[in-house]
Amino acid sequence: MNILAIDVGSYSVKFIEVRLDRKNTTLLEKQEIILDEVKPHYQNINNIQDLQKEIIENYIQKKPADTKIIFQLPNDMITTRYLDIPGASRRKVEQIIPFQLEENLPYPLSSAHYASRIEKKNQSFSVLSNISQLSVFKEYFSYFENKESQPSILTSEISVVQAYVDHIRMNDKCCIIDFGHKTSKFYFIQDRQIVSNHASYIAGNTINEVISKTYQISNEDAIIYKHENAFMLNDDQLEDVSVDQKSFALLMKQIFMPLILDIRRWEIGHRVKFGSKIDKIYIMGGSSNINNLDHFIHYHTGIPVENITPILDLKNDYTIHDRNFILAKMMAVSQKTPSSVINFLIGKFQTNSSSFIPIHSATFLWIRTTLLAILLILGLSAERFVFLNGKNQATDTKIKGLLKRNNLSISNADRKSYDKNPARILSLLKRKNKLVQDEVTTILSSQSINALRPLAVLSKVISNNPKINLEKFTSDGSEVNATFTAQEVAELFSMSKVLEVSGLPGLKIKYTQGENTLNLSFEDR
Repeated sequence: MNILAIDVGSYSVKFIEVRLDRKNTTLLEKQEIILDEVKPHYQNINNIQDLQKEIIENYIQKKPADTKIIFQLPNDMITTRYLDIPGASRRKVEQIIPFQLEENLPYPLSSAHYASRIEKKNQSFSVLSNISQLSVFKEYFSYFENKESQPSILTSEISVVQAYVDHIRMNDKCCIIDFGHKTSKFYFIQDRQIVSNHASYIAGNTINEVISKTYQISNEDAIIYKHENAFMLNDDQLEDVSVDQKSFALLMKQIFMPLILDIRRWEIGHRVKFGSKIDKIYIMGGSSNINNLDHFIHYHTGIPVENITPILDLKNDYTIHDRNFILAKMMAVSQKTPSSVINFLIGKFQTNSSSFIPIHSATFLWIRTTLLAILLILGLSAERFVFLNGKNQATDTKIKGLLKRNNLSISNADRKSYDKNPARILSLLKRKNKLVQDEVTTILSSQSINALRPLAVLSKVISNNPKINLEKFTSDGSEVNATFTAQEVAELFSMSKVLEVSGLPGLKIKYTQGENTLNLSFEDR
């Protein structure tokens, strides 16, 4: 099965296609399309999001229909909530989530579309919920649906990072920083769970604009200079470089100091809330390639900084340490266990492709189902021949003993026919039983009529409810009539539903939903 993972960025759109086999994940193709370079070819598009969608749609159209496609919603369309819900049942937690979310949203939940990741944790469940406004999400998804290029999984960046944390079994109390083009994203991790996330507008585009304005060069040249020559220096290194280098280093420090202050502030908040400090920072994204950036952050925060642990699962990947494609690789690898990422394509947005089952997984499920079926057949056969035969013999012996009772008045010839023709004995017993029932019915019909009996029958059908009053009850020995009232009409409606399945003979109910009076009649027999 081929998987196409798409990292939708504000600087570029990155594509990685892999083949997922049972044991290996093989890299087939990767490509980066820089938005500014292709924008002149899309004259009618005025904003980045429309350009991203057009590029993605064109790329998907070139792929076979059975390719599994995954990409993330833009971060500005999503808000994230973290919930800790006590309980032992995952199903009950799923029912509680909407009520918890509604308390923390600036708009009604009916105007939202959300998807959650639920993880069992001790005696509670840790819930990561991504929420998007319904109208915004619908408009975004409808574009791909109308173009017949909808993805199999539409997820979020935070969900992909969480799947990566699970995949490499990250046990650090750490922070992952994704240096993007318009924003830098921060994910604070504890006990293998993302527990908070933040964003800063100190990102690649900020650096480009400052370099461009300071040195009076074009934005394109500033981007090239940043990627090839930009560097950071610690304060104790400034006196060891040339004047121009020192000037540039101070410029870069000025750019990054608001981000450093944010890191300190968020780290303090993490310590206050969770009672533990951050032991390490991991960096990823295009701007994380700036020379000495890791040492600069360490110098000003006191927290050790490392490059993000690379994805080692991709066969034929000769650029393992390329941090530009790390998010797309995370998406591709996450499909080894598809349930690990949030998928917004649920409910009315679910598509056939979103329920895609890999061929090797389907084969595995078929084999496992076949083995279970064989075991079940063998078990039932053993039960029949080993256990049930013995029980049948014991039951036959008991029945033969009962047939010898004098009160049944069964002849020897009939008793002997039981082994060869038990149906004959059953028919004989049914006739005798019917004669007894007819005699009992005759005796009961000769007794005097009990006017309270139908009331007792009715009370067994209707459970005690102080909100419903019995206003009138009559019985003439053949027909029973009753009138009920209630201040809450919903109670009468519920009672009418119970009466409909009560099995009372000749039952007739006169009730209109919304009224506070219910009349009924049934036969007294």
